[in-house]
Amino acid sequence: QKGMALMAAMVPIHCATQSETVKTQDLCRGSTESDRTIANSIVEGGWVKGLPNDAKHEYLQATFGTKIPTARKYELVNAVPANACDEESDVLDNAADVVGKAVLVQRGGCQFLEKAMKAWASNASMVIIANTETSINRYGCDPRWKGLKVDIPALMVTDRGGEVMIQMEGQVVSFAPSPKVRKDTWLTIDSYRDTTGWAKRKSECKRQLKSLRDEHAEWPDRIAAIEKGYALKTDGPVPAHGEEL
Repeated sequence: QKGMALMAAMVPIHCATQSETVKTQDLCRGSTESDRTIANSIVEGGWVKGLPNDAKHEYLQATFGTKIPTARKYELVNAVPANACDEESDVLDNAADVVGKAVLVQRGGCQFLEKAMKAWASNASMVIIANTETSINRYGCDPRWKGLKVDIPALMVTDRGGEVMIQMEGQVVSFAPSPKVRKDTWLTIDSYRDTTGWAKRKSECKRQLKSLRDEHAEWPDRIAAIEKGYALKTDGPVPAHGEEL
């Protein structure tokens, strides 16, 4: 995009099948500390701006596609079919309406790359996947070269973000990148949403809930995912904020 500053670095990557020392979710890392610093400086996501009532919903970019121009605003359009899965066509049914717009696609029915390719072939300016859970990830494809043709931004929002945006067809949004929105952060949030991250004792779960609420107070999607997991784990009501202990 014209006027955007670009930076690139060749970072050697070392991958291991297992490790007793690496505690991150990804065993492929930069070979040196300086390499890892460069890799970790990449902005992976942010939040959507221009939503009703100044709602703040996060997004993560896919591992393919292009960088989001921060100064650009995007008109939203919903995909037809909603999940962009139609083996009979290489483009969306409403391709003429999608041209130059950010197309919102529902998760499910076919692979992420197929959805993105349909949006790209329909001349969309961006593809947004709405997840079916209060969760986001950096979706990709394997092998990665298959995604090289997608030269538009591709990203994911939570189910909550998708529910808001599907009602905004024809309206305009923009995107605010943030180093605080990262894949690893959401992997941790997911462990609480699916209950695997909680302690065994209910009293300890309450302390975790309070700590997590304080840590992620500015991120409503994360709070919703955490509270959902707490309710599943404890099989009871979620205490109001400030009344956990």
